[in-house]
Amino acid sequence: MYICPKCGTQEGTKKFIGPFCIDCYYFRINVPDKVELQQCKRCLKIKFGSKWTRSSERKIKDYVKSKFKGEFTNAEFLLDKKKALFIIEKDGAKTEIEKTINFNFNLDICPECNKKAGGYFEAIIQLRGNSDRIKKYFRIFEKELDKVETFVSKVVELKEGLDIYVGNTRVVLAIIKRLGLRHTISTKLAGQKQGKRVYRTSFAIRL
Repeated sequence: MYICPKCGTQEGTKKFIGPFCIDCYYFRINVPDKVELQQCKRCLKIKFGSKWTRSSERKIKDYVKSKFKGEFTNAEFLLDKKKALFIIEKDGAKTEIEKTINFNFNLDICPECNKKAGGYFEAIIQLRGNSDRIKKYFRIFEKELDKVETFVSKVVELKEGLDIYVGNTRVVLAIIKRLGLRHTISTKLAGQKQGKRVYRTSFAIRL
């Protein structure tokens, strides 16, 4: 029969891991001094590495979990309370250990929102034709553009139709091709940036 050398508890009254009772056994869990993530204060995207992306609570918690090392089996994080609950299974015994964590979001502005705030755009989607079809395809473009890594700088209503100013030409072209829309393209030199020519592309779509 084991007797815990630290507290004197006899085996049978508590679970034991080796010679120690579960309350006295030392579980190795390395808690970092702090865990931080950058979050855009406008679009709420999170920066993982060098990339800003829309993120779920699960992905954020998985990132936090990756910063902890030790012999725990699983972990649950209450980030708003800055608490972590580690689940440990060892030698048939299961226990839970709570730790305080120093987790924070550092608010910033992502490059896309920075460009949007400055009125930046690379492409103009020019919807022309039947007014009902223009409204229909405007809603479609809104949904499609919301799924990808770009932004709408502004929308201008004209007598002849609707112009949508978008931050990324490549994304616009991919969406138009995916929707199977016939279009004409015109390109205009808008200036230079960091020694490179900057072009703006108009996509005229007759509906």
